[in-house]
Amino acid sequence: MEEIEKEIVETMMPAIITELILEERITEYSSDEEVKQAITSYLHSGRLDLMNVAITMGNEFEKAIENAINLGQNNVAIALAGICFEQITNEFYQKILLNKYNFSRREYESCMKGISVKDKLTWLYKLTTSKCMEINIVNDVHKICSLRNNIVHYKPLIQNIGEWGEDENDYDKSYDVSNILPLIERVKEIFSKDAYNLFPEEKMSKDIFRKFFDENK
Repeated sequence: MEEIEKEIVETMMPAIITELILEERITEYSSDEEVKQAITSYLHSGRLDLMNVAITMGNEFEKAIENAINLGQNNVAIALAGICFEQITNEFYQKILLNKYNFSRREYESCMKGISVKDKLTWLYKLTTSKCMEINIVNDVHKICSLRNNIVHYKPLIQNIGEWGEDENDYDKSYDVSNILPLIERVKEIFSKDAYNLFPEEKMSKDIFRKFFDENK
């Protein structure tokens, strides 16, 4: 229970602090007492559902993917990885589009609706960061997401049915699943660096939280 409570605190508090920074209710120079009062006031306001800051609960996807790989459940690992890349890219663009570029919720949802992960790593990434994502990363993520779609939206090919009636399409062998977790970490690393550059409140909130947490634990 203590570990769960710690993870909740370390996930929620930086997000709340970021929101308070955006509202100019605290700064990097605020005292511990000012930070505490601002957080308490925010929690009592009942406005958590209105935050513009994405919240991700730890590394649960990565843990589940690692477990599936260890159990030899490659299709499960690929399906989870596809969802994970969707979550990572959406979290990044929620931060950048809502806060850096001041999109409204409606504008954000319209921009993100119907575009693929590949789109988010190519033209949308270039528009928002003025950079190009490494082509090998784009290709590898696209490969995983394509395999994920093949698994989730499964359509057996009649010509590949074996003599015992089994489908001979074997998605487990289509991709080396040992590459998945390093690729996830690399994409997260790139997005984290970009977020710090484009949205400095993100790093500031974590610095404030760490200082506050270390001094009050």
